[in-house]
Amino acid sequence: MRTESQRVRQREYMREYRLRNKERDAAKEIERCRTYRHDNAERVNAMQADRRASTPERYYGHNLKSYIKRKVRPKTPARPIVCSTRSLASDT
Repeated sequence: MRTESQRVRQREYMREYRLRNKERDAAKEIERCRTYRHDNAERVNAMQADRRASTPERYYGHNLKSYIKRKVRPKTPARPIVCSTRSLASDT
């Protein structure tokens, strides 16, 4: 069983401990925001651009089928485009 003075000491210690932790966490958060906001934006953009520039399999992964549909086999037009240059040439 603790005496009253021990309880008071423990309570004060815990209060200081929590305050220290709160200050430390706030400092960490500020530092994290400071580094992430500027440096990381460029780093992340570079990483994403690098992923896109490398093989499509790596970037699309599971979604490779849709990549092939869009890039390798583009959509054909619904009806053939009629070129009118021949009729213009015959008129002149």
